[in-house]
Amino acid sequence: MLAPLIGRATGAEPAVTIPVSVVALVFDVRAVRRFWLAEHRWRWPITGLYGVVMIMIFGLLIDDVVRPL
Repeated sequence: MLAPLIGRATGAEPAVTIPVSVVALVFDVRAVRRFWLAEHRWRWPITGLYGVVMIMIFGLLIDDVVRPL
């Protein structure tokens, strides 16, 4: 969970952070889907946790897209 903060602190280039963000979002969606397909008893709390993480990653993705080079 500290990776977004580390990426921002190191000044990583958008050419690196944009693909990483997209891959992270894809894997987050896949993980939530897997929890729901398994009808896991923790699916609601895990979905909420993944939702918060995805919002943070999506925010950083938007910041990378609109940030001037």
